[in-house]
Amino acid sequence: MGTDLAEATLRDVEVTEARLGGAQLHGAVLERVLVRGGKLDFLNLRSARLKDVVFEGCVLVEPDFGGARLERVEFVDCALKGRICRGRR
Repeated sequence: MGTDLAEATLRDVEVTEARLGGAQLHGAVLERVLVRGGKLDFLNLRSARLKDVVFEGCVLVEPDFGGARLERVEFVDCALKGRICRGRR
C-alpha cells in the first residue's frame, strides 16, 4: 500500500531521494515544495493544487495530474515515463 497524504497541505518542504509507490496526494495542496531525486511510481495528484513546486532529477512513472491546478510547476532533468494524465494550466 502506498503513502496516503490525500488532502494534506505541504508548505516549504523538501523531499530528497524518495522512493514512493502509489502515493495518494489527491486533493492535496503543495506550495513551495522541492522534490529532488528519487523515483515516484503512480503518484496520484488528482484535483491537487500545486504552486511553486519543482521536481528535480527524479523519475516519475505514470503520474496522475488529472484536474490538478499547476502554477509555476517545473520539471528539471526529470524522466516522465508511461501514461501521464495532465491537469489544468
